[in-house]
Amino acid sequence: PELLVGKIIRLYCPIDNQYHIGRIIDWRRCSTPYKTLPPQSLSSSSSLRSIDTIINNEFLLRFSKGLNGRKQTITKWISLEEHSCAVSVSMIMAHHDRGRGINGWKPAQSVLRTSIELVPVKHLIYKPPKSITKKQAWALVIFFGDEKTEYTHLDIETVDLFSPHFDQMRMTKQQLLLSEQEKITEQHHQSTKSQIAFSSYIHNLAEVMDLTMNLVKIELEEQRRIFDWHTLNCHNMAHEKCLSMRDEISLAPLEIQHRTVPDMNVDDESMPNLCPLIQKGIDRQWLMNQIISSSPMKVEKDKERNEVQVSLDIMASLSFSISSPISMKMAQLKAQR
Repeated sequence: PELLVGKIIRLYCPIDNQYHIGRIIDWRRCSTPYKTLPPQSLSSSSSLRSIDTIINNEFLLRFSKGLNGRKQTITKWISLEEHSCAVSVSMIMAHHDRGRGINGWKPAQSVLRTSIELVPVKHLIYKPPKSITKKQAWALVIFFGDEKTEYTHLDIETVDLFSPHFDQMRMTKQQLLLSEQEKITEQHHQSTKSQIAFSSYIHNLAEVMDLTMNLVKIELEEQRRIFDWHTLNCHNMAHEKCLSMRDEISLAPLEIQHRTVPDMNVDDESMPNLCPLIQKGIDRQWLMNQIISSSPMKVEKDKERNEVQVSLDIMASLSFSISSPISMKMAQLKAQR
């Protein structure tokens, strides 16, 4: 279950009849576990073993404000198998448009769906079409950019997202297409409109792919940050935010103390408001990494020593202010004494 921490979840809400997008930020064992299947039945199917593992755990979900019409951030502990939801589990490169050949591949996320989510398509699970054999592995994928969903054959239509072999093959085929088009143009001794259009088409594909890959890297970085925060322990159980700081967003923005804001002229153009999903202030994890990198002492997690410790209560208690040059000099003189 810890592998699901940081992943995107799509939870169906019957009240407004739409899916709400959130994120898994923590997990715990259920206080009253469900009845498990006998070992004989579990050994026959790996899917049953995974269901038995997930069903006895609860997950803390965070639905940020500003998304899907929400005006405030909502956090809730739920058991996944009691709801209609789908969880993104891995990043892949999947075949988006089969008619475009190598240019039809795009980054995507493969998702796992709960039993309630699969009720509308249970006839396909128990009685699959004749074209699908039992040995074939199919999965629902969600493509980056257009959010298109599609069932994909995992053995034929998907590869690893950062596969160097596939990336090299894609670039080689695009270069071959450009060279073939240039040869056709040289034979006619003129630059036709089709050559210009084809060249711009290839360059646009490269730009779109770069943009999509940047979105993927942002998503992977967000998952890493949430997982790193999840692995931190709380040393001070009497901390005032001990019960809420499992969610980093629940903490107040880390801003400069005693900051004076200059008066804005009426003639100045009004600045646009930031997206609610963009947090204000300094990133606590970034600030702690700067402290660790500038400290000559070793960092030990969850060990009581005279060293730089990284824990939830320390991260929640961080504060900073801008010091004047004189005070900085005085602090350096005191440190040297």
